[in-house]
Amino acid sequence: MHVDSVTILEAYRGVLKYRIMELVRYNQVHGVTGLHVNQKSVERWDSYDMVGGIGLGHNLDGTIIVDYGRIYWQDQQVDLDANRGKFVRIARALDCRMCNFEQRRLRINITPEGFIRVLEPLPKPSK
Repeated sequence: MHVDSVTILEAYRGVLKYRIMELVRYNQVHGVTGLHVNQKSVERWDSYDMVGGIGLGHNLDGTIIVDYGRIYWQDQQVDLDANRGKFVRIARALDCRMCNFEQRRLRINITPEGFIRVLEPLPKPSK
């Protein structure tokens, strides 16, 4: 199952998280893997802010952001090996209940076909 964007499910923000939970519960009962897509809030990049509120992310088994913005903070400079002020695209796991994950940012590019391509070698899993 694929829903893009979850904000079409409900016009009222306060009810949207309950509508998504209905889908999540249905998927769990019926063994369906769901991929729910949502837009980021435009005010801040590289954050958990999303359209519909952060409550949406708490209802899901995992959250991955794909974002574009200007590097500002020291941890962004270290993770992305780039200078302050540079614009980059990133992918970053923010949450996952099903497995361990690193919250590190990965520099990405979006191909002309719409696929995400990591621009650096993926880190080796920590033991």
